[in-house]
Amino acid sequence: MSKIPRVYSQRRRTLYFVFFAVLFILLIPVVVLFADGYRLNKNWKLVSTGGISLSGVPAGADVYVNYKKVSSSAFFEDTFYIQNLLPEDYFVVVAKDGDWSWAKHLVVNEKKVSSASVLILPSHPKLQPITELVPGENLTNNFHFFDSTTATSTLNPQYPIIADLFSTSSSDQINDGAVLKDNIKIWAAGKQIFAKWQGSPQAIPSFFCAVATSTSSSPACNPTASIYTFPTQIEKIDFFPNRDDVVLLETADGIYALEMDTRPEQNYQPVYLAKNLDFRVSGSALYIEEGGNFYQVEM
Repeated sequence: MSKIPRVYSQRRRTLYFVFFAVLFILLIPVVVLFADGYRLNKNWKLVSTGGISLSGVPAGADVYVNYKKVSSSAFFEDTFYIQNLLPEDYFVVVAKDGDWSWAKHLVVNEKKVSSASVLILPSHPKLQPITELVPGENLTNNFHFFDSTTATSTLNPQYPIIADLFSTSSSDQINDGAVLKDNIKIWAAGKQIFAKWQGSPQAIPSFFCAVATSTSSSPACNPTASIYTFPTQIEKIDFFPNRDDVVLLETADGIYALEMDTRPEQNYQPVYLAKNLDFRVSGSALYIEEGGNFYQVEM
């Protein structure tokens, strides 16, 4: 015997229709606000969310926000974006096996994106020797091949270029050890590093401005700033290759890279540690002289 379908009364059907219609009307603004980036904070107050943008994230690195892993960067990914964050302070860590970790406290404000450039260097740098002589080649039957028993050494054309590079100061150096790049002048005095913005006030980099808070999204900026006080005497500074926000500095025990972003934690990482070093930056390459020998640092 087939089951007879239940038939609701006209009154009950009207009540159901009214209930779901009211529910639909009430949910519309909730859905719209959620899609527009609004969330309830810990005080049950409706606030607009913000985000964090990280540039320079190496492939295969892990990103953590408040000690929780968010994701890993893709192979072709350089900029990492985290969205729908409540306006508050966040502790961000980028870590990768074989590299030094990078950490930063970032403040997210409503409808704002907090940006930072990541600095991650190998914990065990690779040095490519630049020798005066390189193995030569034998020419037999119009084919080049290397035979260690008969090949002779030839002059390395790169060697005199690098030797000449170390006989002069940095190409960006102006006077008294100061270095100028992209309207940013940096110099060292004792253990302290200073920077000066020489461009348009509207284009001043964020590291010349006071650290923002969740209640102050537009901090005051000063074109001359003390960037960092290093633990030991600074002997030389320059800009890191392809970066105008990272300083290379030389001390008695090695060469370090220091980010100019003064928001805590301000990261500095060893590039190469040894005594009696010298370095030069040429284009996108970093060269080191140690004991009269030249090396290119692979980064």
